Amino acid sequence: MRIISLFIFSILLAACTSNNGNPDTILSHQQMQDILYDYHLAQSLASQNGDSVDFKTRLYAEAVFKKHNTTEEQFDNSLRYYHRRANELHKIYAPIVERLSEIAGTTAEPQYSTEGDTANIWTAKNFYILSAAEQPHLAIHLPADTILQEGDKLELTFTPQWIYKDGPRRATAILTVEYEGDTISSDIHHLSSSGPQQLNLRILPRKMKSINLYVTQNATWSELPKMLVLTQFSLIRYHNSQPGRETSPVQNNEPAPQRTFHLGKQ
Repeated sequence: MRIISLFIFSILLAACTSNNGNPDTILSHQQMQDILYDYHLAQSLASQNGDSVDFKTRLYAEAVFKKHNTTEEQFDNSLRYYHRRANELHKIYAPIVERLSEIAGTTAEPQYSTEGDTANIWTAKNFYILSAAEQPHLAIHLPADTILQEGDKLELTFTPQWIYKDGPRRATAILTVEYEGDTISSDIHHLSSSGPQQLNLRILPRKMKSINLYVTQNATWSELPKMLVLTQFSLIRYHNSQPGRETSPVQNNEPAPQRTFHLGKQ
């Protein structure tokens, strides 16, 4: 009798496992890479066409699933599976980011060196994955760069990609520069769409301590994963050739938006 009970229990256990993420029913790494790559391209196309109610986003997503001979349900189940396995998810996304960066590199801005009057001084990773349920916050701290001088402009750019099935897409990005004497300057940007985003700061006539980026994903609860993928980072330093006199930002005659405050002071 005990043997029969154990046998029945093993069958039930196998059935439950099969319905809740058995790898046999999960899309492979390569399949997820191909689907997510097209998914993000479709999402970017929809946002460029003013998809205010997500109609085109859903329509293009259905076309992606059809192209790859899968279903939305299988994609969602696979996303849940990899969402709980951060290492595997990062392995899936690394080649996707490279492919998306190649496309971006053929259409837009020049590639900057790490030296000279106009230089890319970004030294952190090139992509991060935020999850509403697991890791909704990102904090990046870069040491003060000795090439930065008073009046130099910092221009941070990155591209967000969203995987949301419901609810508004909202996040907040804050770029700060911290100086000695508890002085901090900051620029804040609210994210709600895909495509390149930009934050700007001017270097003050004080000794710098660090450059910091904070991103917070503001998402409501959902049964399905809500992911925010941040890619294509650059931090461009535009040198001010006349310290003590602020020069105009490139392609913009207005000074960069900036807030400056002192910790512990009103």
